[in-house]
Amino acid sequence: MDNLEVVFDIHISYIDKLLTDELDIISASIKSSHFYDQTTTKDIEFDDIYSFSAFLLNPGTGTILFEVLELGTELKEVLLIISSDAEYITVEFNFVETELSYEGVLDTMKCLHMLNYFQKLIQLYHIPSIKFGYEPAADKDMCLIKITKHTDLLQSVRNQWKLNRKGFNIE
Repeated sequence: MDNLEVVFDIHISYIDKLLTDELDIISASIKSSHFYDQTTTKDIEFDDIYSFSAFLLNPGTGTILFEVLELGTELKEVLLIISSDAEYITVEFNFVETELSYEGVLDTMKCLHMLNYFQKLIQLYHIPSIKFGYEPAADKDMCLIKITKHTDLLQSVRNQWKLNRKGFNIE
């Protein structure tokens, strides 16, 4: 079973708003989380962090495992990986392929709902582009679609289907 991934970079000044307003991590059903506090040299959980933008000024990586997460469509067992280089945060959503599949083929409507959700985030958070594909989606040969604020999502999905790489179900 393959994993799908959505990857993008966001400026550190937007990370708190993304996590609290968009992902609602305060009331989300979180199974586990792990962050390493370089100041105290201790492992901590997401609810120990008052401000992610302040915490992530130190380069590092943390994870949050959501039981269920709404990303334009409901997804189960979503792993959020947050990596910081102090100015920009790389955000990765990782989940099992079957969450967006029907009978072994990626479901077009579910994918479009999810991609529309992320395309809206591009405008709100000044994200240059978002990559969606098989893990690791940042690799050119694993990326199914790279979206920007100008991307025609339906046409991009149709073009990918024509390539038929575990293609989308366009029916």
